[in-house]
Amino acid sequence: MRIATTQAQLAGLGTRPDWRVELRYDHRLEFPDLVTLMVGVDLPLLPGNRQDRSSSAARARLTAGEAELDDHLREATATLTRAYRQWQAGTDRLRRYEDSLLPQSHAQVQSALAAYRSAKTPLTAVLDARRGLLDVELMRLDLAVDVARDRLQIQYFEAEDGQ
Repeated sequence: MRIATTQAQLAGLGTRPDWRVELRYDHRLEFPDLVTLMVGVDLPLLPGNRQDRSSSAARARLTAGEAELDDHLREATATLTRAYRQWQAGTDRLRRYEDSLLPQSHAQVQSALAAYRSAKTPLTAVLDARRGLLDVELMRLDLAVDVARDRLQIQYFEAEDGQ
């Protein structure tokens, strides 16, 4: 981006006169020493389209660089927003698992176990309740991994923003 800005400024300078001064000293063995002073000016006479084209091209590169930067910023904002929303929704779901589903599953296992001990249900009811509890715990763990992944993505953007 800075390069494109500098190129645009330099292209604009191509339409102005360019002054230069040169001082030179020569030590000559067979002749006396020589001091030369040269003054020159480059006048952009009849610039035609040459400076206009280079100036337009530099401005176009600058505009393209700004547009690319805007695209990257929009993309990063969308990614961060998506990660935040997923993290927030996942956190809410995780809280529901811990507050509601896991206690219900534990209660079902305890109920099935009590019914089995009193010989009212077969062992398969206890095993089914345990399997249900394990399924809920596995789903909670998968969700916890997703929530952690989303949080890490948010932290990555926070670290990038801080640099």
